Amino acid sequence: QAFYNFARPHMSLREKVSETTKPFEQRWASKTPGMAAGLTDHVWTFRELLTVKLAQAP
Repeated sequence: QAFYNFARPHMSLREKVSETTKPFEQRWASKTPGMAAGLTDHVWTFRELLTVKLAQAP
């Protein structure tokens, strides 16, 4: 689940970067479900996903 939500961008969640893009410029910004939910601000690398230290619940 973590890889799906944080490290794998999804085509259905992409956002248009700009209405006026030139040829060969990036038109879409990739997003993961975690980014869409506001849990993170970037696509995680596999290494980042494996080495993250999570806080324990009280």
